Amino acid sequence: MKKFVFLLFIIFYTTLTFGQQNKFDIGAEAGPSLTFLRGNEILKEFNRPMISLSGGLFFKYHFPKTISIKTGIAFERKGAVAEATFLDANGNITGNFKLNSNFDYVTTPILITTSVGKKVKFFVCAGPFFSYLIRHTLINQGINIVPTLGNNTFLYKPFDFGLTGGLGITIPIKEKFYLSYEIRNNLGLYNISDVPVFNNGTIKINSTNVLIGFAYKFGTREILKNKNEL
Repeated sequence: MKKFVFLLFIIFYTTLTFGQQNKFDIGAEAGPSLTFLRGNEILKEFNRPMISLSGGLFFKYHFPKTISIKTGIAFERKGAVAEATFLDANGNITGNFKLNSNFDYVTTPILITTSVGKKVKFFVCAGPFFSYLIRHTLINQGINIVPTLGNNTFLYKPFDFGLTGGLGITIPIKEKFYLSYEIRNNLGLYNISDVPVFNNGTIKINSTNVLIGFAYKFGTREILKNKNEL
């Protein structure tokens, strides 16, 4: 965890240092997510996607023309939902349960972004993400079921990584602020289970985020400024 926090500090410090001479943005974004688990037959048979949330801070450094690099730190809840019905010997329903498998992560993406447009800009982005697991919980509830909450963090590896891709739009507000809307898909590539999985399977996580952001633009591109003075 200390190494993860130190890495985030380095990213932030580097972004801030460049920002003294070059234009960069700082902002916040949040929104709903659709997440699911994949990698083995049990997940495929009994689990379905779960609606969740994500949100955090981001920093964006602009290179000349249309390219920028975006990073930050975000909280994400990922996972899936399993449901089942209990029957008696005569086939009558005696109860049911709903099991939420919640993975709470701190995530850092590193995204290369390209955009088009003058004031209103459309953009696409792609790159890797790295996540640290804070906690995993199982929440069991249903009819004729005593609700339970279990902490199973020890069953899973502390880190996850994968690939991220997204597209969106930024809308300026006055000179220094803008709103952003983005749809982002995160493909987990790492088997996060720290114990053997049924039939030599794996557990991997996918999520799709709908992010609404608000950002502030500051700093100047000194090179462009000097050209204008000439």
